[in-house]
Amino acid sequence: MQRLLFLVLLLFAANASAATFFTDIGIAETHRVANGDWYQEGIGYPDLKLTTHLLGLGIAQPLSSAWAFEAEYLQSGHLGVDSQDVPDDANYSVAMHRCNGSCMPLVRVHGSGYWSSLLFGLDYHITPTFSMTAGADLFSVRWAVQVTDGRYSNNPQYIQHIRSWHVRSYVGVAWKMTPALALIYRYLPLNATGDGYPSIFDAAHVLSLRISL
Repeated sequence: MQRLLFLVLLLFAANASAATFFTDIGIAETHRVANGDWYQEGIGYPDLKLTTHLLGLGIAQPLSSAWAFEAEYLQSGHLGVDSQDVPDDANYSVAMHRCNGSCMPLVRVHGSGYWSSLLFGLDYHITPTFSMTAGADLFSVRWAVQVTDGRYSNNPQYIQHIRSWHVRSYVGVAWKMTPALALIYRYLPLNATGDGYPSIFDAAHVLSLRISL
């Protein structure tokens, strides 16, 4: 990680006069995990918060007339779930969306979290106003859940899960509206294998307004 950051700094230092700082302000629509993980459709009317705001700060370095390198830090707002579930998952039918055994009393599940990303990508300018981008997304997710069993309401269970950093590839497109403004879309996979307690989301569609400083 330190070597990667050092190489990025060397790249920008080689031609600092051409580098451009920017900030991104946007929204993220996340893709929820499968039914049965933290919520159960058909039981207790789950409330899922899958849309949030997003802020970013980065720097872009032209490499040629058509190519540019960019690095950016992204921070999402909070996402969450508030649901009532069957106490024993074995008594819930994911296919039929109903309880098929002992259902009561229901368990209350309240969770919230967010993610952070370090993006390193290459931009290819197809036209002066339209470009495509792809690169690596180094991300981490923080997710915390309180589970209250109706039988033991005075003793809720807390689950806090802080992921280590994971790497996934991302893609996107950009439309330059003015020299200082651009509209950016990116798709970010946020799934990580080996996580015992996954968050409510595993990918994000990000739409943002980029302001060059």
